[in-house]
Amino acid sequence: MVNIGLIPNINIQFHACEPCIFIKWQYYPFLIKSNEPLVIVHFDVYGPLNVKTHKCLEHFITFIDDFSHYNYIYLMHKKFDVLKKSQVYKNEVENQLGRIIKLLKLI
Repeated sequence: MVNIGLIPNINIQFHACEPCIFIKWQYYPFLIKSNEPLVIVHFDVYGPLNVKTHKCLEHFITFIDDFSHYNYIYLMHKKFDVLKKSQVYKNEVENQLGRIIKLLKLI
């Protein structure tokens, strides 16, 4: 979209907090693969970003279903909104699909 002029070219640099880096060093790949939706849901938290939205939101959390690769992105003011957004995601997808999330995995 930058190439055709729909959005401006913005150089964004991500700054990871120290606990995030430590947690990701402990990463071991799972040997299980999901064969239906909501068996494994990957999530990650990003921010603060150099560019804020019009409502001054500078963090976001992503949820990716391992089976369908369907993505949800929620914008947040601060990182401590993760629990609230996780509950919103859980309620939404479990009500839509009639299933429960079995495993949430930090990317």
